[in-house]
Amino acid sequence: MFSPFEAKDVRHADLVVIGSINDYRIIKDQAFRDGMLASPNVPQESRQVYQDEEESITHDYARFEIDVDRVLVGEAPTTLTVKWIDWSFGVPSRLAPGTYLIALNGAGSLTSSIRDSSKKTLPKADLTPFRPYQRPCGGVFIFPVKSKEARTIIRILESPSGSDEHTRATNQNGMSSSRSS
Repeated sequence: MFSPFEAKDVRHADLVVIGSINDYRIIKDQAFRDGMLASPNVPQESRQVYQDEEESITHDYARFEIDVDRVLVGEAPTTLTVKWIDWSFGVPSRLAPGTYLIALNGAGSLTSSIRDSSKKTLPKADLTPFRPYQRPCGGVFIFPVKSKEARTIIRILESPSGSDEHTRATNQNGMSSSRSS
């Protein structure tokens, strides 16, 4: 069941930035595909999907960079590396060029995806510090900056009660402050 968008959920993110997304690429989970192909219980129709390099599956993920223009919550360097895993819906094959509002959580955050902590699913050597904020069975908090959703989130975060509730004293990822207005 899909969780509806709730702008106030942005308060669960560790970091909220506005910036441009660069070097967006899909990383195929070849180990998962190989495991499925090795199973005798996988139907032929599914086998074709796992064999097709062009076909995207929910275990594939996106990796991209964000050139940060503005920090709304938290502290961030000028460039962030992000790993977007979405086992519920899969990730899009591409994102349109432009400026986005992106809510993020640190890889070790308590509000990161439950599956993010699974050693069976993620490579042990993955040191990507950020994941887009996403409620279970809900949409990801990546919005074009001029969208209605982004404007609503900015209003929430810039309101006196929104920013007070969201102030966090975390510097877990060794980030330098680049907060601007």
